[in-house]
Amino acid sequence: MLILDEEKEKLKDIVENFDTILDTLDTGNLTCESEELLQESENLNIYYDTKKLKNVNKRLKYISNKLENFKDISMQIAEMQELLIIMENEHDDNIKVHLNEELDKLNKQLNNLIVLNFFNNKYDNNSCIIKITSNVSGIDAWEFVKMLYNMYVSFADKMGYDIEILEYKEGEGGYKSIQFIVDGNLAFGHLKGENGIHKLSRISPYDGNNKRSPASAVVEVMYIVESDEEINLNDNELKIDTFRSGGAGGQHVNTTDSAVRITHIPTGLVATCQNERSQAQNLKTAKKVLLSRLINLRHAEEDDCKNKELLQGELNANSHIRTYSFHPTEVVTDHRTNLKIKDIESVFDGNILDFIYTYLRWLSA
Repeated sequence: MLILDEEKEKLKDIVENFDTILDTLDTGNLTCESEELLQESENLNIYYDTKKLKNVNKRLKYISNKLENFKDISMQIAEMQELLIIMENEHDDNIKVHLNEELDKLNKQLNNLIVLNFFNNKYDNNSCIIKITSNVSGIDAWEFVKMLYNMYVSFADKMGYDIEILEYKEGEGGYKSIQFIVDGNLAFGHLKGENGIHKLSRISPYDGNNKRSPASAVVEVMYIVESDEEINLNDNELKIDTFRSGGAGGQHVNTTDSAVRITHIPTGLVATCQNERSQAQNLKTAKKVLLSRLINLRHAEEDDCKNKELLQGELNANSHIRTYSFHPTEVVTDHRTNLKIKDIESVFDGNILDFIYTYLRWLSA
């Protein structure tokens, strides 16, 4: 007869973690929302509203996957409970090895579900816009903006996301600012916690006296919406300027006078696009960016959240979220969760999931 006390304890922990998720996951509401979205999807198909249909189908897929994963793990737990009872009467130690392998697989699936459960905001599944702006002038600060941009590009590549540059202003060694789209499933959900001030601490390679040269940058993350029934962009409220695209040119930047800057007069919010091939395309993309900014600002005001300060350009010391330190010690510190990672090169290579998931756990606590 096999002694399965260790395996029973493993399964008990899995069940307790699963029950914790069950308390926070309203499967009834999710099922109702899924049915409503399915009906809406069928109606949009009839009216050929492709933009809204894309967003509805994206949300529908996310909810369906979440419910399917939940159902699958629930069934596996029940099967494993029955299997442990049956296996106690066996005498083959190889069966015990197999049981532990199956429990480890089940635990991994549960951890994936826990992570998926973090993304409970209705916009988490959306693509997002990231804008990085240098807080100070100088080559160290501008290079830091470029370092952060490359970090997010590497992260996006690891996640299978696409990057599209909207506009940028070059500075010596890097960028004064850069704005880009991260397109992919759960892009906003993963990157929303990057909102805030990021600081760099290092001995400047550009200072002959080997002085420490702190630099900082503001990272703003917004979800993208294709359309919104409550907000309309009235032409009489928009100031549209066209100008020649900046930068070094090349395949990513159009150097004709086709770049577009739109100012929303009532709020003063600005959206710019210079990367499309024509003025009409830049105007279309800039309007999408402006609409997203307006909706993000409206929801931030409704929720009274800190993101409102970022959207309005009102920052304070509490907005400082992360420091990347090369001197005196190499460590990256998240000041919200107190997570520290010593492999700074790995972080700049896009390995930021530990920061992301730790933040999401902290947020949901």
